[in-house]
Amino acid sequence: MCAIGKQEQADKMSIGSVTELPYENEFFNICVSHSVLDCMPRKLAQMGIREAFRVLKSKGLMYMDFYMDNQKGDCDEQAMDGFDKNTIKSYFTVESIKEFIGDQADIKDFKIIRTTDADGRDIEYGCRAHLVMQKIS
Repeated sequence: MCAIGKQEQADKMSIGSVTELPYENEFFNICVSHSVLDCMPRKLAQMGIREAFRVLKSKGLMYMDFYMDNQKGDCDEQAMDGFDKNTIKSYFTVESIKEFIGDQADIKDFKIIRTTDADGRDIEYGCRAHLVMQKIS
């Protein structure tokens, strides 16, 4: 018995690694990666994005988002507190995002959204790049 009382939905779920998704090549028309690949070492994230494109059909669409921070630029760091303590946070620039994606996809939409407090000050981790891409081949 499933704890949430939705056994039919639980039976449809899969567990896999970002580097070894349990799906055939070109299985999905659409893939979504929300707050995933910027929460691990970049080398692992590079393997993850290749794996995501492997399971995405030719001309399929992918949504991804990435942390950005004007002061930190392009870097990886360990979170020292909060809910994500001891995890890796990767911060990207526009250039490093394009490099990260490489020639695997055409960027169809690219937005940078900043979150601010009531006084208009940027909130830490409040800047994210949101992309929609189309797989090239």
